[in-house]
Amino acid sequence: MGLEEKVSEKKLIHEKHYKILTFVSLIFLVLSILYVSFYFYLNKEPFKRDISLTGGTIITIYGDYEESKIKEILSKYTGSYKIKTTQNIYTQKVVSKIIEAKIEEEKAKEFIKELGISNYNIEIISPELGIGFFKQLIIAIIIAFLFMAAVVFIIFRTFVPSIAIILAALTDIIGSIAILNLLNIEIGAAGIAAFLMILGYSVDTDILLTTKVIKTREIPLTNRLKSALRTGLTMTLTSLIAIFIAFIFTTSLTLKQIFMILCIGLVIDLFSTWIGNMSIITWYVKKKYKE
Repeated sequence: MGLEEKVSEKKLIHEKHYKILTFVSLIFLVLSILYVSFYFYLNKEPFKRDISLTGGTIITIYGDYEESKIKEILSKYTGSYKIKTTQNIYTQKVVSKIIEAKIEEEKAKEFIKELGISNYNIEIISPELGIGFFKQLIIAIIIAFLFMAAVVFIIFRTFVPSIAIILAALTDIIGSIAILNLLNIEIGAAGIAAFLMILGYSVDTDILLTTKVIKTREIPLTNRLKSALRTGLTMTLTSLIAIFIAFIFTTSLTLKQIFMILCIGLVIDLFSTWIGNMSIITWYVKKKYKE
């Protein structure tokens, strides 16, 4: 008998406590759904949207200008605004000031004129366009999720493993939204794209796990679980480290939002796949194949 086929002496915790671990993952999913639902009830939206999804004016001022002066002049035209600063990661020099405000285009131009600058950009996003874009992106996520579920059922043609993969992907998406709401972080169009990427990452690791455990049953269960765990953790942690480094060094606020959401989603995926899905698959294999 080859080395891979020998039963490992030390079994994973999933083989002893798979029922408890399954319920822990399900409880996390239920709590996340309840929290997001409560947030939606209070705010009439599933998460806090930034100006790209609600409409407004984005004024980008290139260069380093005194923020107190910007606030002093801007407050004459609107009371609803936010100022973000982008910096060069190496020199720490301010690259630009980005102002998100509920202000009409003419007033924005008057503000720029009073501030006395020449290097700037004004972008107007109508409320109708922002809301319409938001609805389209949500529909895109739902369609992507449904197609993912259909593909999973076609590949495995077995109810429990397929449901386990879908639950893990759902946990990644809903859990990420819940964390972002807890941190009071606004999500824009780039953030919605990040959720689609999280869905792809989730399905990759879950299909890897299910394939290794169910379709290679000539190898002992403990070895199959450990092999899937090693490969899956290597994939996810490599991606997580690369994305975290990119998050630190990028000066683009759009990329920062994408990388931040991906980092949160991948951390949750470690839990949903290697605690939740792995325990469900172990439970299924032990019950069906008596391993």
